[in-house]
Amino acid sequence: MEKDIRENPMAYSLDEAMEEFGHGRLDRIGLIGYLRANEAESLKYFRLIFITDVDGIYKAIEAQRGIWIDVQQDGRVHSVPYFDRLLSMLDDLQDIIENSYLMEELPPWWAYSIVVDTSGIALCMDYYHDEEFRPLLPMQSAEDLELPPDQSYTLIKVESKLLKVEDYAANFGVDTSAVRAWIRRGKLPAAIKYGREWRIPELCK
Repeated sequence: MEKDIRENPMAYSLDEAMEEFGHGRLDRIGLIGYLRANEAESLKYFRLIFITDVDGIYKAIEAQRGIWIDVQQDGRVHSVPYFDRLLSMLDDLQDIIENSYLMEELPPWWAYSIVVDTSGIALCMDYYHDEEFRPLLPMQSAEDLELPPDQSYTLIKVESKLLKVEDYAANFGVDTSAVRAWIRRGKLPAAIKYGREWRIPELCK
């Protein structure tokens, strides 16, 4: 580029700005300044790193499935039943999504996300206020964002089953006494007391 992008940021496209950034001719502060000054290109960058359409949801599901299969085959983290259930729940989520009506492309500053916790696997729709989001750019992926969304709505959720202590112990290949000890020591904070018995979400680590 003949001119400094910081002198006239509106004259350059996002691709040109990213090329300058990639070659070291534009530093992080300069790129942030460019994105702050150019809302249209900032939004384009947002859509590059977030899931903003239905096709992106399916790609994210496939990527997550691949990660879990690799970790499962590695065999050093969690039990086989744990990952079997994770993958099964992910399949269930995809089946529900395929039979649901979702916006093909979300409005500006809205994004889909797949959230996994002890309660289950969910597809959410999140909103980020652009004036709060842009100062945090550039990011390599949505996972780099430390700012939580301003609004978040759960659209679809596959719930985690609540297991008896005996069933949870069998899944992890340990004695029930070990599981009860974990509960007493607070290592299974998602465990729920029902009367005199405990129930533990199947995705509780």
